[in-house]
Amino acid sequence: MTMRKHANPENRPEHITVGEVAIEDFISIMDTMLAAEPKNIKRSKVMKGRKAHWYKLIMDGNLTCPVTGLEAEICRLDIVKHKKVPETYHFNFYSSDGHLFTIDHKTPLSQGGRDVYENVQPMIAEFNWEKGSELIYT
Repeated sequence: MTMRKHANPENRPEHITVGEVAIEDFISIMDTMLAAEPKNIKRSKVMKGRKAHWYKLIMDGNLTCPVTGLEAEICRLDIVKHKKVPETYHFNFYSSDGHLFTIDHKTPLSQGGRDVYENVQPMIAEFNWEKGSELIYT
């Protein structure tokens, strides 16, 4: 049996929380960072990737995991430690009972899906890692 990325609990990154804010405050933080960004750049360095997806999901009120029905309610600034890469800081989103949310691609990138807002949804991390490249939970 081939293990998918993160399918093995030993391969999952460790998240150490250093701060917590209300989800609405994440929007304010992003807006402040965008306002401080130089105006002469072609593409935003702030509003890209998963941060951009979370920003739009929050603005649209789309914070429910399609598998569990749980809502992302808490935004935490975490240090993410992984065995093979240097630690990084991430804004992560959690349910009220502490389940980590991730961005799921409805049509996986490995199957030709695009990394665009229309192809993403919030999902509890364990279910997203289990899903891997399958076309389920959409």
